[in-house]
Amino acid sequence: MKIAKKSFFFFSSSDELKEEYNASKVEMDKVNEHTLQTIQKRKSMQIEKKQFLGQKEEVERFERLREEKVYYARSEKKKNNKM
Repeated sequence: MKIAKKSFFFFSSSDELKEEYNASKVEMDKVNEHTLQTIQKRKSMQIEKKQFLGQKEEVERFERLREEKVYYARSEKKKNNKM
């Protein structure tokens, strides 16, 4: 008889817990979706950062080459003027 009472209590209260469970599951799904979106956004930002760093390096390389070219042109001009 004790077992029957416990079973009855368990099954009758499961309806009460069902709403709480469903609400918790919906909230968990929303949190999981938000987490995935955050991870994807972070990955996108990392890719964008890598692209910007690559562009920055390219600009720095271009500036360095341009400065070398100007320096070389000036030194050649000085050599030609001395002759």
